Amino acid sequence: MIDMKRKAILSVILLLNTLSCFSQQNLSIEFQDERSLKKYLVYQMSREEAKKLKERPPYVHSATLNLTIDLKGKMLQVDFVERAEEEDFNQLFERWARSTSGKWKVTGVPKGVETLNIIIPFLQKTPPDPALKGWDSLSRKFQTYHQSLSADNIENCEKGSCIILNEIVNGMYAPVR
Repeated sequence: MIDMKRKAILSVILLLNTLSCFSQQNLSIEFQDERSLKKYLVYQMSREEAKKLKERPPYVHSATLNLTIDLKGKMLQVDFVERAEEEDFNQLFERWARSTSGKWKVTGVPKGVETLNIIIPFLQKTPPDPALKGWDSLSRKFQTYHQSLSADNIENCEKGSCIILNEIVNGMYAPVR
């Protein structure tokens, strides 16, 4: 009799766990312009204000944004989970994020969810330079951090309404000395 109750309880727990995992897997987003960030950076780097950013010695910058959007893809809020040391880089990344408003397509949203958080880890780096000590280890450190991101360790990121994107790496700008 007790074994039957245990089996029934375990079956119900297993079913509920499967259903909750399944419903979270259905939540997905699509971005309408995949090359948007690269195009935006190319445009911004060609502008006069970006000269300071391009003329720096070799560097590795890392930032992670938390975008809050409504279910129609409209941007409601932009917060930093992780900021780069260079404020110019943070501003450039944030301006791009704001330019994506309305370009997100959300599907499979669980009932009761009205907004969605999209976590975007970004790494901007110049090609390696032997003169810059620690370039490789710094790059690996940021990439390890981005891989460790989860709903459990990000504020305002709940499992049913938060999607963490793969790290975006941009290494297209050679250092200018």
